[in-house]
Amino acid sequence: MLRPWAASGAVHIRLARFLIAFGLFAAALPGLVGAQTTPSSNGNQAGNLSSNLGVIDMNEVLQKSDAIAKVREVLDQQNQEFQASITEEELRLRQEERVLNSAKSEISEDEFESRFAQFEKDVVALQRSIQQQQNRFDRSMQQVNTRLEQELVKIVEEIAQDRQLTMVIQRKNVVIYDSTTDVTDEALRRLNERTKNLTVTFQRDDN
Repeated sequence: MLRPWAASGAVHIRLARFLIAFGLFAAALPGLVGAQTTPSSNGNQAGNLSSNLGVIDMNEVLQKSDAIAKVREVLDQQNQEFQASITEEELRLRQEERVLNSAKSEISEDEFESRFAQFEKDVVALQRSIQQQQNRFDRSMQQVNTRLEQELVKIVEEIAQDRQLTMVIQRKNVVIYDSTTDVTDEALRRLNERTKNLTVTFQRDDN
């Protein structure tokens, strides 16, 4: 489980140990408050409205954040450890398969079927173990994603207050905008500062 964000700014993220299938962290992100407004025929009103708008690419902020880079680094290390343990078991099963094939003509049919049934059980157990670790990986990444999204939303709210913005919308929903209204870089800077003491620990699941 993820620990709550510490008041000091340090973040403790607890993930399942031995994660596998490490890949790109790319989750769909919801838009922030507000919807696009029909341009006003009054030039002054339109100018006032645009000066109070901000845009952000939340996905870019998360992808480029130091927190995600650190999490990926640790996950990759744990992935390698798990893959090493899986490789050892795979080699054992391949050896067992060769032994069974060689002994097939030398042992009784009943004995062969018994040993082969056990071999199949071992294969299924390995497959189940891999799937369970994959599920833990997915849940852990979703937890990280959720925590960082929540923190990023808080940061955007703070930026909106600081700049007196009445609305901040996703950049992907904007066709044309003034670059001075883009708060993406500022949000990334604050997120990195907020999570600079990030630590990632793993909890072994022996069940």
